[in-house]
Parts: sequence; structure tokens; C-alpha cells
Amino acid sequence: MSYECLFVSYGTYLGEIPEARETFNVVGNVNEYGLVITESTFGGLLELENTRRDGVVDYGSLIWITLQRRKTAREAIAFMGALVSEYGYASTGERFSIADPEELWYMELIGK
Repeated sequence: MSYECLFVSYGTYLGEIPEARETFNVVGNVNEYGLVITESTFGGLLELENTRRDGVVDYGSLIWITLQRRKTAREAIAFMGALVSEYGYASTGERFSIADPEELWYMELIGK
């Protein structure tokens, strides 16, 4: 099985997840199916902040991987939740806006 490496914006290695058999084209924050994901950082309590030791997926990687692998907002919500449940979340509080041509969802994630 192939693995894809994940990094945070300042170049720190976080870990690996299995590579997808197929990925979709992504330009900016939108994929070829019209799925769009944006984020707003809201921080949160320092006691709840996850660090590089707490997870493999940071917010930027979460957006990018989801756009590469899912077609709809509904699929994206389920995938993002499953991904951070399995590999951990290495970021502070984030609010994600996830939309496709039919639906708009909001998702908030924060540390532990």
C-alpha cells in the first residue's frame, strides 16, 4: 500500500495516511465536482489545543485531502470526521464551511 505524507505549513512531518486509488483535480479550495471547503480559525482554550504529537492531520491537510477524495458536502463531512477520528487532529479550533452545488454545511473542530 502506498502512503502519502502530510506536513504542516512550517514543514514539520506529521505522519502518513493511505494513498487514495483515485483523486480529483483541485484548484485553490474547490474540486472538479464543485465541492468547496474554506476555514476560519477561532483558536479555543489552550488546554484543548492539539499539537503535532496529538495527530497526523492538520486543518490544511484535512481540506486538501477531502477535496481530492470526495464529491459532495455531505460526503466531505463524514470523511473529515472519520479521518480525524482515525488519525488525530493536529490543529487549534477551526470552523469549516463545506459546500457543493446543492448543500452548505458548517463543521467545527477543536482539540481533544
